[in-house]
Amino acid sequence: MIRKVKLYIERKLSRREQMAVYAAAGIILLLLVFQVLVAPIFTKRERMGKALHGKIAVLNEVLTLKKEYDGLRRETERSSRRIASREKGFTLFSFLDKLSGSVGVKDKISYMKPSTSNTPNSNLKKSTVEMELRSISVEQLTNFLYGVETSGKMVSVKRLSITKKDKQDAALVVVLQVETFES
Repeated sequence: MIRKVKLYIERKLSRREQMAVYAAAGIILLLLVFQVLVAPIFTKRERMGKALHGKIAVLNEVLTLKKEYDGLRRETERSSRRIASREKGFTLFSFLDKLSGSVGVKDKISYMKPSTSNTPNSNLKKSTVEMELRSISVEQLTNFLYGVETSGKMVSVKRLSITKKDKQDAALVVVLQVETFES
């Protein structure tokens, strides 16, 4: 078949036309080779490059999460050591009772409501005490909050509500929720 086409081209076409036909056939052959062999290589290389960039992004995210996890683990270990270093029999209720006495607001306590709840995936339980202080000054409140937050006992104020008792009086009514973790 190719031989017949070649003979036809040689007999019927001039030398110039023959060169044009051979050039066109060569170009078509080159385009066919490019489409079949070269283009898939570049396409696959591009896909692999995009996949590589995606994997690098995932790796960076994993490394960021690992760094965050390691920081949280160190913080948890540090907190566990601080909780374990508290005196034997530590309870949040008794701590707040002693602190209110040392700061001079024990007589201002209207109520103290203790509660505990288990923490999922941990051997610790969360201990919470809600308390109300009536007719307390700003200075007394500041001293009490400072004592809670700087005690080193892993105790923190979770919620705080301050209202004025009277418009003329400087006395405050404070409801606060203090929490800690206990083993």
